[in-house]
Amino acid sequence: MFGIQVARDPDLPLPHTGGVSLVREVLALDAETLVVRWSETYFGANEGNPAEMPALPRHLLADLYRQGEKQAFINSPRWAKEWVGLGPYRMGEWVEGAYTEALAFDDYALGRPKIDRIIIRYFLDPTVLATNLLSGDIDFVSIGSLRTDDLAPVRNTWQASGGGTVIEMMTYITWARMQFRDPSAPWVNDVRVRQALLHLVDRQSMAEAFFPGSATSPADIFVAREDPVYRLVEQRGLSKYPYDVAQGERLLGDAGWRKGQDGVFQNASGQHFNIEVRITANAPALVQQALALGDQWKRGGLESDLFSIASNATNKPELKAASKGVYLQPDAITPDVLEGFTTPQIQTAQNEWQGKNLSGYSNPDYDRLYGQYATALEPTKWDALYADVLKRTADDALFLPLYYSSSTSTITFRRGVRGPAPVLPIQSVGTWNMHEWEMD
Repeated sequence: MFGIQVARDPDLPLPHTGGVSLVREVLALDAETLVVRWSETYFGANEGNPAEMPALPRHLLADLYRQGEKQAFINSPRWAKEWVGLGPYRMGEWVEGAYTEALAFDDYALGRPKIDRIIIRYFLDPTVLATNLLSGDIDFVSIGSLRTDDLAPVRNTWQASGGGTVIEMMTYITWARMQFRDPSAPWVNDVRVRQALLHLVDRQSMAEAFFPGSATSPADIFVAREDPVYRLVEQRGLSKYPYDVAQGERLLGDAGWRKGQDGVFQNASGQHFNIEVRITANAPALVQQALALGDQWKRGGLESDLFSIASNATNKPELKAASKGVYLQPDAITPDVLEGFTTPQIQTAQNEWQGKNLSGYSNPDYDRLYGQYATALEPTKWDALYADVLKRTADDALFLPLYYSSSTSTITFRRGVRGPAPVLPIQSVGTWNMHEWEMD
């Protein structure tokens, strides 16, 4: 009860997104029964996301919270070196910038951990982290630290020596979100143009170029191929757009675009077809992917420029939303990504560029369909509506899904460590069963 109260407090620097904003009442009937009442139907009510439903130690923090000094509450050492949680390990020594010590908690609800003591070390450079793996100074690296490129030397060395295991999970999709705010943009009001943009991109080659040797493949919708919902969409007739320059040119021709003498498509008034690729310059690999995407469109007869948002820009959300073509990025495969095409989530200056709808797309029929999906509680009905929403995004070509990728969804551990395993896209924590792990 106390954790939800804190999560709902508008004066605290917390996300305030998702289900916690819909909570109407919270009751504790007894020491083992929590009752949460919602202001409206919410399909994620049974997830218990720590960002929305945190369990906080009331006996340590409640008095400070009740005093009303929010800054003192925010600065409490209970959020750092004096943290008390619910996991298999308790806080030991913490040397800022160097390491944190985790000590086995004897009374952990699922049983005492088999490994007595863990040292969590911090690295700013992934190359240095990979080097420490190869030298044996590090036993395990969890999700969020190393990308495929970082792991290449580790994988190559361990394959020959049997020195360890690299688990790479295709839990991300690299995609390009089209800009729908400018009604004069060629693709905004003509689905044929959007379909042509998809046909002009060799997504298989891009996948092989940027994730060589991995299990990646082109993506058609924003869901994992292993997900049963993917098969439901296929049964409904999934619209796919394979690499087909001739088909792309036909679609552009049907939409009124013809190639000029310079080989670039232009409309009846002679205006060239130009589509920008915008990124945030926080990873060299992303720059290369953006250049490759733009090059594919150029070879297909379009003009394409690269716009890179500086990593230190103070107005990143606004600059992302101001794309004059597509915004390219990898995103985790989660159902709520599709909320990013609903009208209430459109980012504007009025809402300080907050929200999930970066592209400005708005369609009442889509809003209605997503609303049905988002409030469905019965699993079979939810899956069916999920499939309908996914199919709608493909039929209308609302975005350009390039390929599946792992991004940093990798788990790496040396020989002698037993227990780490792959996780689902919605479960981005690789240490969930750490109390069961063993090591030599």
